[in-house]
Order: sequence, then structure tokens, then C-alpha cells
Amino acid sequence: MLRILLVDDEPLELQALRDHVDWERLGIGQVDTAKNGRTAYERILEREPDIVITDVHMPVMDGITLARRIRELNQRIKVIFLSGYDDFSYVQSALQMGAFDYLLKPFTAADIENVILKVKEALNRDQLFSHSLEALEQQLLERLCLETDAHQAVLLEELSRTRKLSSGADQYGCLIFFGVSGKSLVDHLLKNMASIHAAWMDGNRLGIILRGYADPHASGARIQELLSKLTGFPYSGAYIDRRFLKDTQLHSSWQALKETEDSVFYLPAGSLIGVSLSMEEAADPSSPALPFYPPPGISFRACSGQPAGGGARLSGAAFSL
Repeated sequence: MLRILLVDDEPLELQALRDHVDWERLGIGQVDTAKNGRTAYERILEREPDIVITDVHMPVMDGITLARRIRELNQRIKVIFLSGYDDFSYVQSALQMGAFDYLLKPFTAADIENVILKVKEALNRDQLFSHSLEALEQQLLERLCLETDAHQAVLLEELSRTRKLSSGADQYGCLIFFGVSGKSLVDHLLKNMASIHAAWMDGNRLGIILRGYADPHASGARIQELLSKLTGFPYSGAYIDRRFLKDTQLHSSWQALKETEDSVFYLPAGSLIGVSLSMEEAADPSSPALPFYPPPGISFRACSGQPAGGGARLSGAAFSL
């Protein structure tokens, strides 16, 4: 069900708009109201409506200003203007602010229903387009991790173009889990964890790219929990202990995580370790490092050891059983 916000400074007109349309029949499950643009904007921040129907002329903040701020906030919200002025200059301003449509007063319930049906069709198209972009971005993130250095520049450019269309984030987290099998597990994780941006299988390794806001250790523990519930087995893994990775760091991050496989093999099942990138691998060393969390049942002492052959380091601990 969709959410709609109705905005008008005239109480009687606002009440009529709210009560004289069968919103539920139109697929609208939540109907909120506001008496001016400023209050409406506050409602939008709180409720995230799909549709806003707003009068043009209001005190405090008019409909044109409100539409401009909505466009800056979320271009997916569809704005419909109401105006009692049969004047093209107002209509033109509305369209310039990205209005989906407009209605001239007086209008009927049938007029509202017709425009809502058009909005629903547009929202469905937007959703299909958004899903296509998200699938493409997931594929590019996977390829960025897995493919050779020779392809990185092309993939980064394509990812940048895709993000501009989808308004996607450009910061990530990166994790790996070992001994995992089954594409169905990937699908389950993508469906049940909104913080997962992309997931894939690389042999018996499960790769995960997190959205930038997600804490890698907490997310890793949650992924372990979900995998264990699905299969009955505890899975060990590792995560990059640097938050807000850039896309240019993903390939080196994935390579660093793969290098931990032998180390993790000697730890108890269900271990989750943090990994630091070397300065050469960290394209953005200013991003904050996350604390190290030792696996359950493991004692450790502070050190700065690095595996033979260079590359990534286990973050700040040496293990003893």
C-alpha cells in the first residue's frame, strides 16, 4: 500500500480532499495531512510518503518551495499541485520543480482518482527501473572484486555512471565467509539483510559488500547467525576493519580477505576476524579503522604481525588456543 500526504492551508478543502476520496480502493494505505509547506516537509522526513498533493499558495512555505525541497530530498516522491489559478505561469513553475501533474480547482473525486492511477503506473515503472539499476550495481561490485586489475578502470567508470542514475552510495564494507555453498544462501541474505549491497559465491567463498552505513563486525555476526540457522553449521569469516571503503579499494580488500583463508582454518569454527589493509592497498587511509574483535574462546596478545608474502594483516592480535 502507498502513502500519501495532502497539503492545503484551507481546513475545509483539506478535510474534503481527505474524506471524499476512497483512498484505500486506490491502493493508498496511509493518508497524512499538513496545513503548510513547512509542516508538510517535516511530515515527509518522518513518514516518507510516495505521493504529495499540495496547494500552490500557502503561508510559511508555499507549494513551489516545498516541491523544490522534495526534489532535493527524494526525486522518487511524486508531487501533484493544486491551484485555483488558471494561469500557465503557475503550471510552468510547478513543472519546472519536477511536479508529476497538476489539478485546477475546482476538481472532483474522479479527477483525483485519475491522477492517482497515473502516479501508480509511474511508480511501478520507477520501481522496475530501480530494481534493474540495483541488479546492475550488484553485478558491477562483484566484478570489481573478482576481475583482474586490467578491467578495474572500465568497471569503476561504469559503476560511477550507474550510481548517478540510482543515487546509490559510494562507500562500502567488505566481508568473506569460507566453506559456504549454495546460491540459495546468497538469495536469502540479500532478501533478509537490507545492509547487504551485493553478495556472490567464489568457489566455496561467500563474498559480501555492505552499504556504507553498516558496521562490518556487527553485520558479519548477523550473517553468521543467519547462515547457521539455515544450514546448521557455524561459518568462519573475515571483514575489512576499515569503515567506508571506496570503490577503488574493493578489489584489494577482496584479495586481502582471501589471503586470510589459511589463518582462519586454524581457528575454531564460527570465528570472525578483522583485517587491516596495508597503506599501499588503502586508497583512503583517512577513513576510520574499526576495533578488532577476537573470536570466541581465543586469547590474544597485541602485536603487528604480517603474513609471509606481505599484503593484509590480521588486525592487531596474535592468536593462541
